[in-house]
Amino acid sequence: PIFYALSICYALLSETIIKTLFHKIKLLSAIVAVTLISFLSVNDSIQIYLAPPSPKYELYKKTAEWLNEHAPLNSRVGINEVGIFGYYYTNGSTIDGLGLITSGGTDGIRTGEYSWYISKYEPDYLAFIRPRRATLEGFQSEKWFKRLYKKATIIESGRLKNKIYQRRAIPLS
Repeated sequence: PIFYALSICYALLSETIIKTLFHKIKLLSAIVAVTLISFLSVNDSIQIYLAPPSPKYELYKKTAEWLNEHAPLNSRVGINEVGIFGYYYTNGSTIDGLGLITSGGTDGIRTGEYSWYISKYEPDYLAFIRPRRATLEGFQSEKWFKRLYKKATIIESGRLKNKIYQRRAIPLS
């Protein structure tokens, strides 16, 4: 009889130990899985954060910094890709040639008049990426443009360039 009692106690104890271990293994596995997933997510974010900015980002940042340093306070700058430029340019207002943040662009773009913002807002400076895009900035070679604007500088970042024009001291109309 004592043998049966000891066998039952051993079986119950073994079952309790196995259940406890199994529960701890499940818990440990869940903790390891969550930790691994968290690490992988954070690792991707860290790699993105530590990656150097793209040349285009740097180009528009340098363009804004140059204008902040050289353009008079409250200067209006026309640009076709506002992006990060709008964040860094703090010396005046930004005029968006594509009309995303500047009203009036929809009609000009729809009719193919990509210089609409120059006559409407008379920007003090214009910044165009080089080489120029024929559709968006082809008017740079036209007589009216050359009469109104002169080259101020060229900003470079890697293989990319921004050509900055300054408005001449003559009225647009």
